[in-house]
Amino acid sequence: MHLSLEVCRLIVATYIPVTLEQLASEKGVHYSDLTTPCQAPTDSSDHSLLRRFENGDRCVFKLFGMWWIDTASFALYVFSISVLLQALVVISMSGAADHGTETLTNHTDA
Repeated sequence: MHLSLEVCRLIVATYIPVTLEQLASEKGVHYSDLTTPCQAPTDSSDHSLLRRFENGDRCVFKLFGMWWIDTASFALYVFSISVLLQALVVISMSGAADHGTETLTNHTDA
């Protein structure tokens, strides 16, 4: 049994942001003191994903050693940058596709 392309896209669109947030929160610290890790100790019985937001604190991590980024926003930033890069590549490659003698013209076989 094989999955359709739409189902595969749905799976990727659902789990990639969750995975990115989880990986970021593993390296994150509480914004209130910037030293306490967001992840609970492994011997803790509390497995709630919301435990780090109990008192309104946020989980942040330092990106490239310069900026503090909220882990919940990290996936949004990653996808926004990827869309920007895709747009730049498409715009820059459109000129290369029309360059030279090998360009495709509008062919009609009527």
